[in-house]
Amino acid sequence: MGGAPLALAFAAGMLATVNPCGFAMLPAYLSYFVGLEGGAAAPSDHAARERTVGRALAVAGVMTLRFVVVFALMGLVIVQ
Repeated sequence: MGGAPLALAFAAGMLATVNPCGFAMLPAYLSYFVGLEGGAAAPSDHAARERTVGRALAVAGVMTLRFVVVFALMGLVIVQ
């Protein structure tokens, strides 16, 4: 496989992750999964804030893993 198709696939994947829809939906998506109420401020005590940040990082990690899996599977399908 030549370098040009790989570079094109990489560039297309990078563009797909920074689309306008993703930027608009990401805050709502993370707020939903982290459990923040609409318009609610961040938790005031330190332990609650750490749990919220930990949960946000876990959700972001799972979301990143899903992106990697979907793009890898689509890449394998296209290459075959």
